[in-house]
Amino acid sequence: MAGADEKMVVGLDVGESGITVAVYNPLAGAGQELAGIGFSPAVGFDKGSIVSMDDAVGSVRRAVADAELKVGISISFVYLCLDIPDMLVQRGCKKIALDSGQVLKYRDLLEVRQNIFDQNLPAGYSIVQPIYVWYYIDGKLSNYPEEIRGKELKVEAAGVAADSGKMEQIYRCFAEAGLKVKQSVAGPIAAAEAVLDGVERELGVVLVDIGSSMTRAVYINQGIISGMQSFSVGSGHLTSDLALVLHTTLEEAEIIKTIYGLKPMADTVTIKPLAGDVGRNVSGELAHRVLRSRVEEILDFISSFIQKLQITNTLPGGVVITGGGALLAGLPELASEHLTMPVRIGFSRLVSGNITEQDAYRYTNALGLVHWGARQTPAHRGVKGRLGIGIMDRIRHWMQ
Repeated sequence: MAGADEKMVVGLDVGESGITVAVYNPLAGAGQELAGIGFSPAVGFDKGSIVSMDDAVGSVRRAVADAELKVGISISFVYLCLDIPDMLVQRGCKKIALDSGQVLKYRDLLEVRQNIFDQNLPAGYSIVQPIYVWYYIDGKLSNYPEEIRGKELKVEAAGVAADSGKMEQIYRCFAEAGLKVKQSVAGPIAAAEAVLDGVERELGVVLVDIGSSMTRAVYINQGIISGMQSFSVGSGHLTSDLALVLHTTLEEAEIIKTIYGLKPMADTVTIKPLAGDVGRNVSGELAHRVLRSRVEEILDFISSFIQKLQITNTLPGGVVITGGGALLAGLPELASEHLTMPVRIGFSRLVSGNITEQDAYRYTNALGLVHWGARQTPAHRGVKGRLGIGIMDRIRHWMQ
């Protein structure tokens, strides 16, 4: 195997459906194929937390080894997707009087920014990733406030925060797996990179990620995440509800969910019982009602999230649904009717010919990570328009 290739961008996501790795060469251009991918079941992880460190380290190593084998390089540095339950958007503001003739230094700006987050974070939380940092000198926005004199410095900042203990566990896992994290990226930001275009992010859109055990909604406007909320119900609950009501196995319930989704079913549906080989008939209407009931519960959560933010049904980007739960047949139609606004399913905008269609949802965040990471490389940094434009891109450039 060749040595590590520093030109490659590697994104690694610990998702509910497994650990995924995407490897991308940013110098080949945004429209090129991925160099390779890797996958491993997420053994040792449960709902964003590590339940067995040894198993978790092994899972990460297997996913990386799978990608290394396909790409032919040794992977040491990764962009890491952190998608921990109960993440939140934390904001803060601080004003500082400047002495006459005082010149701002970079370390001063870093100290002020850190103080903002430290003073406003809930107990036990740390910043995963800054969203924006705005500096004002005497009331005027300053893109590059270093070495500027003034009477007052005002700093406004926001970031995605998560449980510190869970973050430390994940970082320790990656260190024991022999990996170094170039940058942590919050799950919703990685997903947005993969499935949303610049216009949607600028004009306003609600991105909903329906995972196996959790649904997360984020509101993105002017390129910035303005709100975030999670709901502890996901597509896996549809399967378990169906298995419970129909007295069948989870595997059989998953098959029914995959085949029919929210589409009308026949009068009866033949399923395998919990014991024995002889199939039996169950009410198609009952199965349909079970699935629809859970989906409507998720849609009620999304509707409540939208109402809380006072977003009207004129939201230009509407609602974009991604994640494994987005594959449910009939979901866009029901969601659009329920939410009274346009709804579409979000698929990765990156070329991913070496990912099968049925597995594409697993790699959404990993693809978003390499998209993000590619724009952090010197060859792409500061170049407008090559990999997406907008306020978020300009803010990232200011912060570097």
